[in-house]
Amino acid sequence: MEERVNGPRKLVLLAASIFAFAPLMFSSTYYISDAGGSVNCGGDGTQATQAYSFSGYSAGDTLKLCGTITHDLTVQQNGISIIFESNASLRIPACGNGCIQLNGHTGGLIDGGTPCGPNTSCSTNFGDYGLGSTATGFILQTTVGTPPATISEITCSAGVATVSGPSAFGYSLPNEPQVTISGNSVSSYNGTWTVASNDDSSNQFTFNASCNGTGSGGQVGVLCPTGKYCSVGASGSTNMIDGQSSGGSGWEIRNLAIGPYYLRTSYQDNGGGSEWESIYERGCNGCSSKIHDNTMANAGIVYVPASSGDNGLQIYNNALLGGSDSMVIAGSSSSNNLSGAQIHDNYIADNGIGDAPGCPAHLDGIHIWGLNGATESNVNFYNNWFTGNFGGCQTGAVYFEGNNVNDNIYNNLITTTYKQANNGSMSINGPGPFLVANNTILGQNDGDTCFEAEGNNWSNSGGSFSFQNNVISGCSTLVVLKDSPTLTAWDYNAFSLGGFNLNGKGYNWSGNAWKQACACDNSSQWFSSASSLMLNSNGSVQTGSPAIGAATSLATLGINPLNMDTSAGDTVTPVTRLSAPWTIGAYNGSGGSGGSPPAPPTGLAALVQ
Repeated sequence: MEERVNGPRKLVLLAASIFAFAPLMFSSTYYISDAGGSVNCGGDGTQATQAYSFSGYSAGDTLKLCGTITHDLTVQQNGISIIFESNASLRIPACGNGCIQLNGHTGGLIDGGTPCGPNTSCSTNFGDYGLGSTATGFILQTTVGTPPATISEITCSAGVATVSGPSAFGYSLPNEPQVTISGNSVSSYNGTWTVASNDDSSNQFTFNASCNGTGSGGQVGVLCPTGKYCSVGASGSTNMIDGQSSGGSGWEIRNLAIGPYYLRTSYQDNGGGSEWESIYERGCNGCSSKIHDNTMANAGIVYVPASSGDNGLQIYNNALLGGSDSMVIAGSSSSNNLSGAQIHDNYIADNGIGDAPGCPAHLDGIHIWGLNGATESNVNFYNNWFTGNFGGCQTGAVYFEGNNVNDNIYNNLITTTYKQANNGSMSINGPGPFLVANNTILGQNDGDTCFEAEGNNWSNSGGSFSFQNNVISGCSTLVVLKDSPTLTAWDYNAFSLGGFNLNGKGYNWSGNAWKQACACDNSSQWFSSASSLMLNSNGSVQTGSPAIGAATSLATLGINPLNMDTSAGDTVTPVTRLSAPWTIGAYNGSGGSGGSPPAPPTGLAALVQ
């Protein structure tokens, strides 16, 4: 009798398990091209393909993209994999609702094929404006960007051509690409030129040329990827991978070159908005989103947390070049609560491309906010490098705003140039507790602030901070602490040049004024000049630097990335730092180059503590 009961039960369980895994057991692979038919599919050779609009696939299937696709793709199932073959790309004039529309589906993979983050050819060749070439799958809009400007006349003297227009040209952004002149009455002025100088006050720019008199009329602008002037303005820009319009969560997005979201090439162009969204994804309860090993130009990442259970976000090994808000985690209401995010080994450069008159948009390397009842907690933020020209509208290279709780912020490097730091190069708000350790922040001594801490959305008492082993150098004000924060451990830091501010009152280092006011920094160092810290321009320590061996060991915290060299692109075997004397700042070492990273924009390769 017992066997007669157990036998059918076993069959039922077996059948249930078969049906549960059916999508995996019976998944299919389809090849997708622009028009269908027999197409070269890279490493898989010539294949019979479906057209881009194909929708006859099931959950768990794999879609392999072949050749150049010029139409949007809309996901129709959960759990699918979209793989770019070695010759595949999405080159779409203007993507409408998204070049790849996640369409409310979850748990899939989008894979460009070859790792494409810092220290790869992607970050070197693609460039700030996304006009270069890459060796992996890429997504770009080919007509969306700053439109051409009208030329009134071109005059020339002593090999310098001066272009005048009815309005300002705005060719003053970081690493401005070459401009192309067409339709001028002097044919030798027509062509592609490097801008030598730009003066918006006189509606002029110059380039070096052989003089052939005065020419009238024509147009000038940066060519879009079509090889023609951009023809679609800011209203046509869209999320490149879109989970905003209809939702989309729990995706792994990797190994892609993406951008430009909007090819903005003029300071006077106010198009493109604040968040330039190459990837827009929503969170969900219990799912895991991974965005890694990508290069994005004139673009960035936006993530909107779910109301609860959103604890699987990972953003790492991305090169974000020439964005505006390069990374955004938007907790705008009590329905957006994030926990346990891992954000590390990202390279963020040249956000000054987002500069515009009057600073209408945030220019942040990362902006995490928890406002209107949202809580962003247990974020591990480490081994990220912020560098290059952040222009005149920087809010903060690192900006944690509002209700942030129990975050670890360590081994980050900030070496940006800017005309203002606004909230501070690193600004941390919320109740905490926060661990801020072994970061290096280099300032400009231009009325700026290196590090700022406030209460929750500027209204509550200040947070709780452990602030140790940080290099804070070169700012007019090194540290600003507001709202009476609790300093649980604040010591073993190295400062240079500027002063301090606690609850609205300024203090100098001399006479122990700062130490007495904050009851902190008893074992820290301060130097009257930045050069006395003996740091290279990338923040690495020189031989003989007073930062070497002057830090306290934080090994007992048990945070492995803090204890070890795990930075992106390092070719050496990770070295444990548990027993060695620790060095203040983001670099560990005994001096010299300090494991110096290469020059921008190739990515972070520092020997990180």
